[in-house]
Amino acid sequence: MNISKNLLGILYMLTGTFFLTSMSVIVRHVAADLHIFEIAFFRNIFGLIMLLPFLVKTGISSLQTENMGGMALRGIFHTVAMLCYFMALTLMPLADLSALTFLGPLVLTFYAVLLLGENLGWRRFSGLL
Repeated sequence: MNISKNLLGILYMLTGTFFLTSMSVIVRHVAADLHIFEIAFFRNIFGLIMLLPFLVKTGISSLQTENMGGMALRGIFHTVAMLCYFMALTLMPLADLSALTFLGPLVLTFYAVLLLGENLGWRRFSGLL
């Protein structure tokens, strides 16, 4: 089957959106019975299970990096962000949380320009609008 790259990209994005929405619904449902740390633990276990076929095929060497400190810092930030997101799912109305989540690209672009000196051309600016 020959699928164009654009169609395949759209399919990947739709699949990712489906799984993110499903995860949000499940977290919101089980949060009444489980602590946020338990929910995050099981989410990461399922993520590892989905990653295992890739690791079996390519080996653990595919995860090696020259910047282990940066990866550890990224892991810490990701863990904190995941726990905050799960906590927000239990405390906020879903519409408000979705609106705040959509602000992510705007905030990240602002900090990339401000802190990293990224160039904000007309394409990025129009994309953000």
